[in-house]
Order: sequence, then C-alpha cells, then structure tokens
Amino acid sequence: MRAYAALIGKLLYIAINTVPQLSYSMSSLTRYMSNATPAHRTYAKVVLRYLIGIKKRQLTWCGQRVCLPHILGEILAFVDFSWADDKNNRRSSMAYYLFVNNATFSWRATLSQIIALSTTEGELMALAGCCCEIVWARKLALELGFPQLKPTDVYADNTGCIALANHMHLRGRNKHIALRVCFIQKLIQDG
Repeated sequence: MRAYAALIGKLLYIAINTVPQLSYSMSSLTRYMSNATPAHRTYAKVVLRYLIGIKKRQLTWCGQRVCLPHILGEILAFVDFSWADDKNNRRSSMAYYLFVNNATFSWRATLSQIIALSTTEGELMALAGCCCEIVWARKLALELGFPQLKPTDVYADNTGCIALANHMHLRGRNKHIALRVCFIQKLIQDG
C-alpha cells in the first residue's frame, strides 16, 4: 500500500505540473489510495509506461503554431461529464480544460460532489464549474494584457445541457439546479 501511495503521489506531481492529459486517470487512481489492489498498481504502471512514451515531448506556448479550433490569444474550453461511472458510490466524473494558443493552461478532472440524477444535470454542473474557471481566466487574461474581445467558446456534448443553458426551461426535476442554470444563462446573455 505504501508503495502504491508513493507512486501515485509522484504521478500526481507530474500530472499537476506538466502533463494535464493525465488528470482523469490520476483522478481515478487516487480514489483507491487507502485500499489499492494489485490491479490498481497495474493501472498505475500503465500510466508510467505512457509517460515513458511521451518523455521527448515538450510543452509549447507558441502563438505561431496555433491551428483550428484555436485562435491566437483566445481562451477556448472543453467540458465533459461521465454519469455514474464510479461503481462504488455511483458518483460521476467531470472534467474541463481551458486552452490558449494550443496549450492547456487550466484543467480539472474530479468526482462530482453531488450525485447527478441525469446526464443533463451532471453536464450542467460540470459546465457551471467550467464557467467559473472561464470568468477567472478572462480576468487573468485582462491583467496580463490580452483581453478577450469576443465570448469564450465552450464545447460540450450534451444537447439537453446546452438547451437548458440557452433557454432555461426549468421543470420539476431541474428546479434544484436553478442557481447553476441562472449563472450560466447570465454569462451567455452577457456574451
């Protein structure tokens, strides 16, 4: 167990500081820090093998190599939610990534704090978290001297969540998440 915890600690350091694409895997592996099985250790070794394979890659922050869907200096976000994928407690995973100039600069992959009743509700919770991060990132960009002149594009894949955010058609099942919906809708209206 101690060896697993030490390995996960080192992998977390790498994921947080240099390899954001590991955030979902590490979020999954850290759930079993106190009760890891040999299978969990095997999964951690898969992450190590992946790191060995990408050892020569470099992080770049170069605006000269920007390609679609990225636009030079503009923030772009992707958000996703996996409904009830944690088999132990039926909680869901959520993740969002913010990009500028082809590089991820802010991300989060974690278990949802609230048990979602539907995929639409879960995606909406993930979108609300992403929108909070976008508000912070836009203020940071302004302070750093590259203001965002147009709305930040957010890519989500749940049509129910997108419809709920755009039209706010709250019905009986959705009233408990009304505050999140109102927050997102206000941001959409403000551009």
